[in-house]
Amino acid sequence: MEAQIRVVHNEASIIIDSPQTFISFDQRYALKGYPIPCELFFKPIPEVMMMIESSGIVEIDPDFTRYSTESGVCSILLIPQTGYSNEKMIRLFSNLLVKFNLA
Repeated sequence: MEAQIRVVHNEASIIIDSPQTFISFDQRYALKGYPIPCELFFKPIPEVMMMIESSGIVEIDPDFTRYSTESGVCSILLIPQTGYSNEKMIRLFSNLLVKFNLA
């Protein structure tokens, strides 16, 4: 079965959406090279965080990583690295959803 991932752009955010969950990040910060607020609408296992960190696109700031059991949302702050682009982030998050059977 093929993954059903949809990318939605709005004024502030890019949302990578699948039938099971979604990931959202604020593109306004990214365009200026600022740290990027990001929300994962699932509880990430360590392998998910390692995949993001090892991508070379962004680093995760652990001081600003929080998971809310009440809402089921993990908020992380991503630090853009040299060569960052929204397209690379979309590809990374789309691949992440597929790899971990969240799409």
